[in-house]
Amino acid sequence: MRALSKFVFTTLALCFLLSSGISTAENISDVEKNLSQQKSDIAKLKKKLSKLKVEQNKQNKALQATSRKVSNARKQLQKTQKSLSSTQNKLSQLREQNREITRELNKSKQDIQTLLIAVYKNQDNNQLKLLLSEESPQKLSRLLKYHQYLQQEQLDKIQVHLKTLEKFKQNEQALTAELVNLQSLKKAQQQEQDDLSNAKKLQQQQLAELKRSVTTESKRLEKKQKDQQRLNKLLSDMKKALEDINALGGSRPFKSDKGKMPWPVKGRIMRSFGSALAGGKLKSNGILIGAPSGRAVKAIHSGRIVFADWFSGFGLLTIIDHGDGYMSLYGQAESVVREPGEWINRGDVIAYAGNTSDTDIEGIYFEIRKQGTPINPKRWCTGRP
Repeated sequence: MRALSKFVFTTLALCFLLSSGISTAENISDVEKNLSQQKSDIAKLKKKLSKLKVEQNKQNKALQATSRKVSNARKQLQKTQKSLSSTQNKLSQLREQNREITRELNKSKQDIQTLLIAVYKNQDNNQLKLLLSEESPQKLSRLLKYHQYLQQEQLDKIQVHLKTLEKFKQNEQALTAELVNLQSLKKAQQQEQDDLSNAKKLQQQQLAELKRSVTTESKRLEKKQKDQQRLNKLLSDMKKALEDINALGGSRPFKSDKGKMPWPVKGRIMRSFGSALAGGKLKSNGILIGAPSGRAVKAIHSGRIVFADWFSGFGLLTIIDHGDGYMSLYGQAESVVREPGEWINRGDVIAYAGNTSDTDIEGIYFEIRKQGTPINPKRWCTGRP
């Protein structure tokens, strides 16, 4: 068989110890103490599981809060991005208007420059022509005034353009500042969203780990409760057996047949008594005899069946009490054919070999115990299996 878990191994060893001395009330008391310990372990597991579930609930709430923060941060980021796009569009429009006004300003400057040059070049000749002309002084005055108006109109246009450009420049500066602020805000909001997303991911990982822990502890609790049920059944069987176990006194003493008993099944020894298990951490308390599934397994001595059921790590297990503190057990059976409380004789079929434990070898696992202590079956059984 493969290595048993520490708990199953300890529990089963205790059951064997108790079963071996089934004629004493002290062993029943020991089983009851073990049951009490099981109850204590179950209570501790329930407490631990309760704490894990409370922590899981807290993590769920924290994850919900972080998820809402991530959602709000995303909304704020989208809002800032929308404002940023709007500001960029306004700035683009303003710059286009700025370019248009600049073109008009340049044209007005060019027009007035052309006019001034023309006036300068022709000023003396024009005035002289006007003075020598036959025109009246009133008409002369109007013409001079007209030239002044043309010049003033161009100058006024230039002033308007300059003021417009100054206003656009101020607006552009304001929009540029707003754009810089929005870009900074977007960067900060993006960082906040990234931080919250990372926090959310971490919380999800922690919550997943908590869920795995809850599942693991729930399975442990379920196993402990099943172990407790098995111990309850064993205790009940032991108490029932105490009523007439003394009847064994009429049969041949177990120890008188030392070295003369038959092996429980014909086969080949696949694992010897005391061989290393679990990388040397444990030793085998019995012998594994390889045999085809379905081969009959027989009692090595008369006695009473005290256990015949599935037991974790041993598959279908039969335990026979032979009196005087001696017992034999037969594990990993394909099937058991006796019930607890039945009296059997040497050579009676009690089970059939199989592979119901956690080993991959067909056969039977065989132990002999004295006062709960494993002893080498080779010293009690004759020849080879």
